[in-house]
Amino acid sequence: MIPMRFAELLNEPHIDVLVGELEDKVQPLMPYSDDTCNFLDTVSRRLLSDRRVKTFSDVASFAYWCRKANILAKRTDFNRREGDRVRLGRGLAFHIAPSNIPVNFAFSFVFSLLSGNANIVRVPSKKFSQVNIICDAISESIRQFPNLMRQNVFVRYPSSEDKITEKLSEHADVRIIWGGDATVERLKSMKSSPRCVDIAFADRYSIAIMDGNKILSLDEAGLKRLARAFYNDTYLIDQNACSSPMTIFWLNDSQVARVLFWSSVGQYAHAHYDLQLAISFEKYVKLSEDVATSLVLDVDGSNYDGYVTHVDITPLLQKDNNFCISNLRGRGGYFYEAAINSIGEFLPHVTNKVQTLVYFGIEPKTIARLIAAEGISGIDRIVPVGNALDIDVIWDGFDLVSVMSRVISS
Repeated sequence: MIPMRFAELLNEPHIDVLVGELEDKVQPLMPYSDDTCNFLDTVSRRLLSDRRVKTFSDVASFAYWCRKANILAKRTDFNRREGDRVRLGRGLAFHIAPSNIPVNFAFSFVFSLLSGNANIVRVPSKKFSQVNIICDAISESIRQFPNLMRQNVFVRYPSSEDKITEKLSEHADVRIIWGGDATVERLKSMKSSPRCVDIAFADRYSIAIMDGNKILSLDEAGLKRLARAFYNDTYLIDQNACSSPMTIFWLNDSQVARVLFWSSVGQYAHAHYDLQLAISFEKYVKLSEDVATSLVLDVDGSNYDGYVTHVDITPLLQKDNNFCISNLRGRGGYFYEAAINSIGEFLPHVTNKVQTLVYFGIEPKTIARLIAAEGISGIDRIVPVGNALDIDVIWDGFDLVSVMSRVISS
C-alpha cells in the first residue's frame, strides 16, 4: 500500500504508477542481500527470454549485467573490500532519470537496491519501448519478493511538474539526479531532508585515443570488429551518452590509418544506423557553423557524408593549448579529431568535465599513471573501444554502493 504521505500525490492525474508499492515505513537492507540478488537474477532471466529484447541491445546489456553470476561476483568483491565492517542502506532513494538514455533508470535503481535502499524511480517522461520492457520484467519478478515489492515504486510524470519532484525530494534519504548542469543545479536546490545524500550525474564529456600504427596492423576482420565496437560506443544512442567519445586523438597518426578507420566506421554505420533526415541536416548545419566560426580551418569533402562526419581540429589545439574540448559536441556520427605526438599531449585540454577515455592500441595503465602523476581533474574511466557504455557500480568516480549505504561502526 502506498503510504498516506504519498497517497494524494501519487494518485493525482499527472503521475502514472508503473510498478510497485511503497509502505509507510521504509526498512533498509544490508547491501547485496539474498532477496536482492535473487530478484535481479529473476529479472535477468525474464528479460533474456523476452523476444522483444532482441531488438534492443541496451536492454540485453542490462539483463546480462543483472545475471546471478555477475551480481554474486560483485558481492564477493564488495565483501572482500569491506571485511568485518557492517553496512546498511540509507533508507529511501529518489531517482530522477535522464530523458535521453532509456535504460539508465534501471541501472540507477539496481545500484541503489544493491546498496540496501527502498526506491522511488521516476522513469523518462518519453515513452521508450525499453522502459516498458524492463518495467514489465520487474513487475512480473517482484511479486515473488513481497518485501521488495512493498519498498519500490516506479512512476512517470512530466519533467515540468517540479512540485511533484519537490514533494518526493522532501522524503528522500538519497537523491540520484541525472541530467545536464542546469537540471542538476535546479533539482539540488529543492528542499530535502537534512541528512539526504545527493549523487548528481551532471553533464560530462568523453574522448578517445587511437594508435594509428595498431590500426595499420589490422586485417579486414579486425577493422570490422573495431568499427562495430566504435559504433556501439557512439551511434547506438546518437552520442547522447556522457561516455560516448566526441573527440578522437590520434597517436602515431597517419592519413592511411584515418582513412581505414573512418571508412570502416562509415560502412558499418551505413549498414546498421537508421539515419534520420533531421540528424543529417543537423550535422550539416553543425559543420557549417564550425567552418563559419573558424573552429574547423580546412574541410575535405571526403570527411563528410550523412552517416559519418569527422573534422580535424589539430591546428586549433596547437594554437591554443588551453582550448576546452568539452565544448565540442556532435550527434549521430559527428566527430572531432586531432593528431598528438605523445599520450600526455592531450592532457592540457582535459577538464573535470571529461569522464571516459576510450582507447585502442594503448596501454591503459600508462594513461592512468600519467593522469595521476599530472593531477588531472578529469577522466574517471579508461576503457577499451566497445566498452564506453558499460555502466557499473563504480561510475563517474563514485563507488555507488558505498555512497548509498552507511557504515555502522562498532
